[in-house]
Amino acid sequence: MGKQMFKKLFLQIFVLAGTCLLFMGMQEGANVVAYRQMQQGLYNQALQTYIQNGNNSGAGTVYCTLHMYNEALASFQKAKDDSGMGMAYLGKHNIEQARASFQKVNDQNGLGMVLMAQGRYDDALKVFQSNNNYSSMGTAYLAKHEYDKAVPCFQKVNDLSGLALVYNDKRQYDRAIALATQANDSSALALA
Repeated sequence: MGKQMFKKLFLQIFVLAGTCLLFMGMQEGANVVAYRQMQQGLYNQALQTYIQNGNNSGAGTVYCTLHMYNEALASFQKAKDDSGMGMAYLGKHNIEQARASFQKVNDQNGLGMVLMAQGRYDDALKVFQSNNNYSSMGTAYLAKHEYDKAVPCFQKVNDLSGLALVYNDKRQYDRAIALATQANDSSALALA
Protein backbone atom coordinates (compact mmCIF):
# COMPACT_ATOMS: atom_id res chain seq x y z
CA MET A 1 0.00 0.00 0.00
CA GLY A 2 1.39 3.41 -0.96
CA LYS A 3 1.95 6.26 1.48
CA GLN A 4 -0.90 8.32 0.05
CA MET A 5 -3.33 5.41 0.30
CA PHE A 6 -2.21 4.71 3.88
CA LYS A 7 -2.70 8.39 4.83
CA LYS A 8 -6.16 8.42 3.24
CA LEU A 9 -7.16 5.19 5.00
CA PHE A 10 -5.78 6.47 8.32
CA LEU A 11 -7.70 9.75 7.89
CA GLN A 12 -10.93 7.85 7.15
CA ILE A 13 -10.48 5.64 10.22
CA PHE A 14 -9.69 8.71 12.33
CA VAL A 15 -12.83 10.53 11.11
CA LEU A 16 -14.97 7.41 11.68
CA ALA A 17 -13.58 6.92 15.20
CA GLY A 18 -14.10 10.61 15.99
CA THR A 19 -17.69 10.42 14.76
CA CYS A 20 -18.33 7.36 16.94
CA LEU A 21 -16.84 9.08 19.98
CA LEU A 22 -18.89 12.22 19.30
CA PHE A 23 -22.06 10.13 18.99
CA MET A 24 -21.29 8.25 22.21
CA GLY A 25 -20.58 11.54 23.96
CA MET A 26 -23.87 12.96 22.76
CA GLN A 27 -25.71 9.91 24.10
CA GLU A 28 -23.90 10.19 27.42
CA GLY A 29 -24.73 13.89 27.55
CA ALA A 30 -28.39 13.12 26.90
CA ASN A 31 -28.36 10.62 29.77
CA VAL A 32 -27.01 13.33 32.08
CA VAL A 33 -29.73 15.71 30.90
CA ALA A 34 -32.43 13.08 31.50
CA TYR A 35 -31.05 12.28 34.95
CA ARG A 36 -31.13 15.96 35.89
CA GLN A 37 -34.67 16.23 34.54
CA MET A 38 -35.66 13.37 36.84
CA GLN A 39 -33.99 15.10 39.80
CA GLN A 40 -36.09 18.17 39.04
CA GLY A 41 -39.30 16.16 38.88
CA LEU A 42 -39.61 16.61 35.10
CA TYR A 43 -40.41 12.95 34.60
CA ASN A 44 -42.16 13.16 31.23
CA GLN A 45 -39.27 15.16 29.77
CA ALA A 46 -36.75 12.68 31.20
CA LEU A 47 -38.75 9.81 29.74
CA GLN A 48 -38.74 11.39 26.28
CA THR A 49 -35.00 12.08 26.48
CA TYR A 50 -34.25 8.48 27.45
CA ILE A 51 -36.56 7.09 24.75
CA GLN A 52 -35.12 9.34 22.04
CA ASN A 53 -31.62 8.16 22.91
CA GLY A 54 -32.50 4.48 23.13
CA ASN A 55 -31.78 4.22 26.86
CA ASN A 56 -34.37 1.61 27.80
CA SER A 57 -33.06 1.19 31.35
CA GLY A 58 -33.38 4.92 31.93
CA ALA A 59 -36.91 4.90 30.51
CA GLY A 60 -37.75 1.93 32.75
CA THR A 61 -36.54 3.85 35.79
CA VAL A 62 -38.80 6.79 34.93
CA TYR A 63 -41.74 4.45 34.35
CA CYS A 64 -41.13 2.93 37.80
CA THR A 65 -41.08 6.40 39.32
CA LEU A 66 -44.43 7.09 37.63
CA HIS A 67 -45.80 3.73 38.89
CA MET A 68 -46.19 2.53 35.29
CA TYR A 69 -44.78 -0.90 36.04
CA ASN A 70 -45.91 -2.73 32.90
CA GLU A 71 -44.19 -0.11 30.74
CA ALA A 72 -41.14 -0.25 33.02
CA LEU A 73 -40.97 -4.01 32.69
CA ALA A 74 -41.13 -3.80 28.89
CA SER A 75 -38.33 -1.20 28.85
CA PHE A 76 -36.11 -3.19 31.19
CA GLN A 77 -36.73 -6.35 29.15
CA LYS A 78 -35.59 -4.53 25.98
CA ALA A 79 -32.46 -3.45 27.84
CA LYS A 80 -31.94 -6.95 29.29
CA ASP A 81 -31.67 -5.22 32.68
CA ASP A 82 -32.51 -7.89 35.26
CA SER A 83 -32.10 -5.54 38.24
CA GLY A 84 -34.50 -3.10 36.62
CA MET A 85 -36.95 -5.91 35.96
CA GLY A 86 -36.68 -6.81 39.63
CA MET A 87 -37.64 -3.27 40.63
CA ALA A 88 -40.60 -3.30 38.22
CA TYR A 89 -41.75 -6.64 39.61
CA LEU A 90 -41.47 -5.23 43.13
CA GLY A 91 -43.67 -2.34 42.04
CA LYS A 92 -46.20 -4.85 40.75
CA HIS A 93 -45.96 -6.72 44.11
CA ASN A 94 -44.70 -9.82 42.33
CA ILE A 95 -42.15 -10.75 44.98
CA GLU A 96 -41.09 -14.12 43.51
CA GLN A 97 -40.41 -12.67 40.04
CA ALA A 98 -38.50 -9.79 41.66
CA ARG A 99 -36.39 -12.22 43.67
CA ALA A 100 -35.66 -14.31 40.56
CA SER A 101 -34.59 -11.24 38.59
CA PHE A 102 -32.28 -10.00 41.34
CA GLN A 103 -30.83 -13.49 41.93
CA LYS A 104 -30.06 -13.87 38.23
CA VAL A 105 -27.52 -11.03 38.48
CA ASN A 106 -26.64 -11.45 42.18
CA ASP A 107 -28.04 -7.99 43.00
CA GLN A 108 -27.73 -8.04 46.78
CA ASN A 109 -29.36 -4.64 47.29
CA GLY A 110 -32.29 -5.73 45.15
CA LEU A 111 -32.60 -8.88 47.23
CA GLY A 112 -32.58 -6.65 50.31
CA MET A 113 -35.49 -4.72 48.81
CA VAL A 114 -37.36 -8.02 48.40
CA LEU A 115 -36.81 -8.71 52.09
CA MET A 116 -38.12 -5.21 52.87
CA ALA A 117 -41.23 -5.88 50.78
CA GLN A 118 -41.79 -9.02 52.86
CA GLY A 119 -41.48 -7.04 56.09
CA ARG A 120 -38.21 -8.81 56.98
CA TYR A 121 -36.46 -5.59 57.96
CA ASP A 122 -33.73 -7.11 60.13
CA ASP A 123 -32.72 -9.50 57.35
CA ALA A 124 -32.76 -6.62 54.85
CA LEU A 125 -30.59 -4.54 57.19
CA LYS A 126 -27.95 -7.27 57.22
CA VAL A 127 -27.84 -7.25 53.43
CA PHE A 128 -27.67 -3.45 53.22
CA GLN A 129 -24.99 -3.28 55.93
CA SER A 130 -22.83 -5.83 54.13
CA ASN A 131 -23.00 -3.63 51.02
CA ASN A 132 -22.63 -0.28 52.85
CA ASN A 133 -25.90 0.91 51.31
CA TYR A 134 -26.70 3.67 53.78
CA SER A 135 -29.83 4.97 52.05
CA SER A 136 -31.38 1.51 52.09
CA MET A 137 -30.28 1.00 55.71
CA GLY A 138 -32.02 4.27 56.55
CA THR A 139 -35.15 3.09 54.78
CA ALA A 140 -35.12 -0.19 56.73
CA TYR A 141 -34.70 1.66 60.03
CA LEU A 142 -37.46 4.05 59.00
CA ALA A 143 -39.77 1.08 58.32
CA LYS A 144 -38.98 -0.16 61.84
CA HIS A 145 -39.68 3.35 63.21
CA GLU A 146 -36.11 3.49 64.54
CA TYR A 147 -35.62 7.13 63.62
CA ASP A 148 -32.47 7.63 65.70
CA LYS A 149 -30.79 4.97 63.56
CA ALA A 150 -32.33 6.08 60.25
CA VAL A 151 -31.21 9.72 60.47
CA PRO A 152 -27.43 9.06 60.61
CA CYS A 153 -27.70 6.64 57.68
CA PHE A 154 -29.44 9.23 55.52
CA GLN A 155 -27.07 11.96 56.72
CA LYS A 156 -23.99 9.91 55.85
CA VAL A 157 -24.95 9.93 52.16
CA ASN A 158 -26.72 13.31 52.21
CA ASP A 159 -30.06 11.68 51.36
CA LEU A 160 -32.37 14.63 51.95
CA SER A 161 -35.41 12.75 50.62
CA GLY A 162 -34.84 10.00 53.17
CA LEU A 163 -34.49 12.57 55.94
CA ALA A 164 -37.71 14.21 54.76
CA LEU A 165 -39.49 10.87 55.10
CA VAL A 166 -38.17 10.45 58.65
CA TYR A 167 -39.44 13.87 59.72
CA ASN A 168 -42.74 13.30 57.94
CA ASP A 169 -43.16 10.04 59.87
CA LYS A 170 -42.32 11.88 63.08
CA ARG A 171 -45.03 14.44 62.18
CA GLN A 172 -42.48 17.24 61.94
CA TYR A 173 -44.05 18.46 58.74
CA ASP A 174 -42.31 21.82 58.42
CA ARG A 175 -38.91 20.17 58.60
CA ALA A 176 -40.03 17.41 56.22
CA ILE A 177 -41.27 19.95 53.68
CA ALA A 178 -38.07 21.98 53.93
CA LEU A 179 -35.91 18.91 53.31
CA ALA A 180 -38.08 17.62 50.46
CA THR A 181 -38.01 21.07 48.86
CA GLN A 182 -34.25 21.27 49.27
CA ALA A 183 -33.94 17.81 47.69
CA ASN A 184 -36.34 18.90 44.94
CA ASP A 185 -38.19 15.64 45.56
CA SER A 186 -41.84 16.06 44.70
CA SER A 187 -42.67 12.50 45.85
CA ALA A 188 -41.37 13.14 49.39
CA LEU A 189 -43.01 16.58 49.30
CA ALA A 190 -46.37 14.99 48.47
CA LEU A 191 -46.18 12.89 51.63
CA ALA A 192 -45.42 15.82 53.92
